[in-house]
Amino acid sequence: NGGVYACQSRPWDGVTTWMVNARYHFQPDAMIYGRIATGYRPGGGCDTCGNPLLGVPATYDPDRLTNYELGIKGLFFDRRLQFELSAFYIDWTDIQLRVTNSQGFSYPGNGDTARSQGVEVNAAYAFANGLKLSGFITYTDAKLTADAPGVGGKDGDRLPNSAPWAGAVMADYQREIGNDMKLIGGVAYRYKDAVNAQLAGTGSPYRMGAQSVVDIYGGVEFGKTAVRVYIKNLLNDRSYAGLAFLTDRSRPLFAPVQPFTVGLSIDQRF
Repeated sequence: NGGVYACQSRPWDGVTTWMVNARYHFQPDAMIYGRIATGYRPGGGCDTCGNPLLGVPATYDPDRLTNYELGIKGLFFDRRLQFELSAFYIDWTDIQLRVTNSQGFSYPGNGDTARSQGVEVNAAYAFANGLKLSGFITYTDAKLTADAPGVGGKDGDRLPNSAPWAGAVMADYQREIGNDMKLIGGVAYRYKDAVNAQLAGTGSPYRMGAQSVVDIYGGVEFGKTAVRVYIKNLLNDRSYAGLAFLTDRSRPLFAPVQPFTVGLSIDQRF
């Protein structure tokens, strides 16, 4: 509405990142490991990028984190069992968060400090008869550790879309039927705990319920080609994966998980 504005470049965000790893192999296929690593995301915008009439600021700042991780992983029982257990702790400063103002406009902004800590277990076991069972479970406690007035957050608010518990269990089976052909099939169950789509301190966290999704597939593989018939979301779970606003903050638009879907896939390896 006012013609073209020249976009001025942001000041330099000079940053140094580093990582330290240590590991000890207590047997050839298994080890204990530790890691400390830093991360960085640049800020954005420019001096003329904002819109005061719409309440949208011109820039947002970079954020930084330091990640501490300790774990054990390896192959066991004649390499049939693949196992990993890890614990992590993340310090986060100037955390980048999505802001939605009173006029319904959404844009990047910054909080103050946050931390995320948790434990994750991954495992898979391959049986001699062609059956493979696998799965994971993770617990995450991710919260603000200081008030974030710019994004309506308060100390102790759980970070948006951060689920306390998540996990999955999968079973895959294959059986030779001759002439370089084999039957294949599998089923998977995925779970994700309920989450808040926004910080609780905003007064409208928009809680989204837990996800509980079942997928199945079956087919045949011959040579380098695999043909599968699959069903996604077998029980037609009606949970949501996220939300957005257009112009009315009181009317969030929720994005559902993929509904009950039947399909055919053909994969070719080269």
